[in-house]
Amino acid sequence: MRARRSHSDVAFKLRVSVRAHNDLQGIWDYISEFSVPSADKTVDAIVDAYMSLLEHPFRGRSRDDLRPSLRNLVVNKYLVFYRVENEVIFVSRIIHGARDLESIFKEEQP
Repeated sequence: MRARRSHSDVAFKLRVSVRAHNDLQGIWDYISEFSVPSADKTVDAIVDAYMSLLEHPFRGRSRDDLRPSLRNLVVNKYLVFYRVENEVIFVSRIIHGARDLESIFKEEQP
């Protein structure tokens, strides 16, 4: 019998797309119009959440309904979308949960 490797035995790498960086900047820009401390707190929470994927990469909900192998984490009102391929975690988008996710992912290239 072969022993199963746990996720903690694997050194995952994190990659954040340009689009996700732009999403994060847009979130900060919007919230900072009302409160810079709130914008900082929200962005910090989102970054902390996706950084935590390095320890627990499969903790997010599967979102195969939107795209194969896609997962998401919920952070306040925002959804952090990512996929895990081999030992790399790709953060692809950060989107407000009230948006029409099906339309967004239908319009975007995988």
